[in-house]
Amino acid sequence: MHYPSFGEYADALQLNLDAVLSDPVLGRGTLCMRGPGLPAVYGGTYALTFAVETSSGKYAVRCFHRDLDALPVRYGAIEQRLRQIKSPHFVDCRFQPQGITTESGTYPIVRMDWVDGPTLAAYVAGHRQDADALLELRFELRRLALHLRAEGVAHGDIQPSNIIVQDDGRLRLIDYDGLFVPELAPLCSAELGQRNFQHPGRRSWHFDARLDIFPFAVIDFALRVLSVRPDLWELTASGDDAFLLRAADFADPARSAIFALLGREP
Repeated sequence: MHYPSFGEYADALQLNLDAVLSDPVLGRGTLCMRGPGLPAVYGGTYALTFAVETSSGKYAVRCFHRDLDALPVRYGAIEQRLRQIKSPHFVDCRFQPQGITTESGTYPIVRMDWVDGPTLAAYVAGHRQDADALLELRFELRRLALHLRAEGVAHGDIQPSNIIVQDDGRLRLIDYDGLFVPELAPLCSAELGQRNFQHPGRRSWHFDARLDIFPFAVIDFALRVLSVRPDLWELTASGDDAFLLRAADFADPARSAIFALLGREP
């Protein structure tokens, strides 16, 4: 399927929402803007995420700009599994196959509850001098990893921009396009995740509940290092895209400057 561009989605959403969105809750809402004619939007591999304020709360409206294999099947299974496990780390999501009408046609959307809070990278950047906070965060991430494995699901794209740290310390996951649930086992991965947090050998046929082991290990290791060497955050230009290490380091550790530096640390 050919999907609209950002401009086409933005133009449609700046009209009467009730006329372009099939969801009655969203239709009574207000599109969040960055400025005149500039909707607040967040990019992603498959979807653009807009924000809509309603009387019942704020929602993320994910509008697809790239074809995702078996989209209705994937989200049907994902919604069903998330309703069953009632995990505190996920938010309510609703796939709507006829969700938005733009100039070129009608397209699916995913409506998700909005999650307030900094991304994992923003939180670490703000607390990188606080070893206790980083170690507590390590503990919470380990709890999250164990919880996902126990439920037999995997996020599929564990990276700092997909983990939100809320005020109470709870970690919430967003962007469920690559989620693995047992019902989807016959399919392949919809995406391979952010390469700076993924094993270099990952391929599309790797699709099971073990998908998140490597990225969680990368983040866990980085937080342990930063708790004793906070200066490495700046030295390695860390942020949403990378925590100390990058894809090239995983692919060729022997030539990695950061692995060599860490190898000299007691």
